[in-house]
Amino acid sequence: MSCRDFFQPYLDYVKQGAPATLGFFAVANRSTNNSSCYYISGYLGDYNGTRLVGHGSQYFNDRMDGIQPFSAKEIDQVGLTLLVPDGPLTMVLESWNNGQMVYTIECQNNLILATCGDILAVISLTQTKSMF
Repeated sequence: MSCRDFFQPYLDYVKQGAPATLGFFAVANRSTNNSSCYYISGYLGDYNGTRLVGHGSQYFNDRMDGIQPFSAKEIDQVGLTLLVPDGPLTMVLESWNNGQMVYTIECQNNLILATCGDILAVISLTQTKSMF
């Protein structure tokens, strides 16, 4: 599936003033047995003709709340900018001195596959009426 075809329904939706909800699951160090994971929940709600811009909260599997991983008490904030239709996706680590991670993207099976170094992310978008 071409990324242009993938993004068109979301762009049409965002142009109507509603955000596309972002579900972003990433596995870091996927080439080792000591992988760590993070999840980003957020939105891409602003579109300027070339970029979708949004914000997210990043949860980590090694941040525990008792025995439960992905503690909601220990999240990081990230800014997200996606150059449509073929990327890249830039994530600004707002909780970490505004460092940046740049992901290359590929669209397959109604998902976005994104890579940045040894990180593999699977990203899904949904249309939602709720605002963050």
